Amino acid sequence: MKLQFKGFSLIELMIVIAIIGILASLAVPSYRNYVIRSHATELIDATGAAQTAVSDMLQGVGLTSGAAASAAVSGTPCANLQTSYAANVATTQNLAKLAISGACVITTTGTTTVFGASPLVITASPYLNSDGSVTWACTSGKSAYAPSTCQ
Repeated sequence: MKLQFKGFSLIELMIVIAIIGILASLAVPSYRNYVIRSHATELIDATGAAQTAVSDMLQGVGLTSGAAASAAVSGTPCANLQTSYAANVATTQNLAKLAISGACVITTTGTTTVFGASPLVITASPYLNSDGSVTWACTSGKSAYAPSTCQ
C-alpha cells in the first residue's frame, strides 16, 4: 500500500512564517517613513501657495536686489499677509499652522498626530534677485522627513 502525503510539513510552514516575519520587519519602518514623507508634501504645497502670494507682493512693491532690499523686506506689507492670507489657511490632518512674518519668512508647522511630539517645521525665506525675481531658501527641523529640497 502506497501512502500519499498532502500538504506541508510543520518545519516548512515555520520557515515560510519566519521569512514573512523578516520581510515585514524590514518593510514596516520603510512604509512608515514613506507615509510621513507623503504627509510632509502637504506642508510643502501649503508653503508653495504662500510663496506665490509673498512673491507677488514683493514684486508689486518693486524692491531692488541686494542687502538693502533684504533689509527693506521687513518694511513691506508681509505682516498684512499674515492676517489676509495665512490666517485664512485651513488647518488639516497634516497642517497645524501657516505663518508669514513681517520679514516675509513663511513658517509651516505640521501636526503632532502625524509627526510625533516634535512636529515638522518648514521655513521658507525669500531672497530678491537683481532681475526682480524671488528665490526661496527652504529649511526644516527634521531632515529625515522633509523633502530633499528642504534638507
